[in-house]
Amino acid sequence: MKLIHCADLHLDSKLQTWLSEDKAKERRNEILSNFPRLVEFAKANNVFGIMIAGDLYDRNSASKHAENTVFATIVSNPDVMFWYLPGNHDEKCFLTRIDNLPSNLFVFDDRFRTIPLNDAGTITLSGIALTEDNNRTFYDDVILNRETYNIFMLHGEERAGGSVHFEECLDFRLLRNKYIDYLALGHVHKPSIGKLDNRGAMCYAGCLEGRGFDECGNRGFYLLDIDENTLRAEYSFIPFAKRKMLSPEVICDGCEISEDIEQRIEETLTETDFSSGDYLKIILKGKLDALCEKDIPYLTKIFENRAAVVRIEDETELKVNYAAFADDMSLKGEFVRLVRQNDYSEADKAEIIRIGIEALMGEEIV
Repeated sequence: MKLIHCADLHLDSKLQTWLSEDKAKERRNEILSNFPRLVEFAKANNVFGIMIAGDLYDRNSASKHAENTVFATIVSNPDVMFWYLPGNHDEKCFLTRIDNLPSNLFVFDDRFRTIPLNDAGTITLSGIALTEDNNRTFYDDVILNRETYNIFMLHGEERAGGSVHFEECLDFRLLRNKYIDYLALGHVHKPSIGKLDNRGAMCYAGCLEGRGFDECGNRGFYLLDIDENTLRAEYSFIPFAKRKMLSPEVICDGCEISEDIEQRIEETLTETDFSSGDYLKIILKGKLDALCEKDIPYLTKIFENRAAVVRIEDETELKVNYAAFADDMSLKGEFVRLVRQNDYSEADKAEIIRIGIEALMGEEIV
């Protein structure tokens, strides 16, 4: 039996914090199209069903278009099963308000539920939507058969000290030795897999698509392949994103002019696995002389066509070569020595010197 474990699709995200309104709309449609594309993958690879471990939508009031796309895809693919667990971003998702669900859709609620996935009942899927009322007590309700292969879906993460949204907090220690074979998790957007206990694995599917530069790298879902005779399972991560979010770091130590930085960026991009459709945030790192000529708009223009979106973020630190001004009897030298004597931090001194010298030379201060 093959199953897909996905989560955190966040359909209908606004995406306007770093994209223009038109680009954001285009990207929203791309992310929405991933749902029917995921179902096509399932059909092409003989997948029995798709487990959605929370946050199908990004808002409690998704657009009708986003709702209709999901519902029409489910209804038009009756041979694919869907199991949906509401997450913290979609507690009012329209799927929880439908009285007569399609026969191929099961929606978990705030009660612990276990359902068989095969006729023999040897593979089971459990789940519970966490709330303020049940998030600390549901562990006692998790009762599973040690003789079956047990999948358990949850949406949340383990956090020391709790969280403002405490319904999302999990204590994995309380889930050990409960005969869980595969803990299918949502809420953390980076894919990962590890051991829950000596028997079971715990897995975050991550999100299908990165929506910001805090979600860089490969994104996709996990594919489970369970042998119904031996009840042994294999699972593998399937990269699925149409576009990757990438934030390569460029070390700029020793650069003196923008062209030097341009060359460093070029070298870094040569070693970075990306395509023209991806989104790049190039991060400049390292220490530069306070008088280094560095034109970020110019550099952004140079590389803007390398990917669908290119941003350059300057995180370099400035330093001052005080020895170069030790015997300088000009106004610049006197200014540098005066600033050095103050109690500012070295970073502040470097910035003051940069601005001051540019002003003395009549250059535009940026």
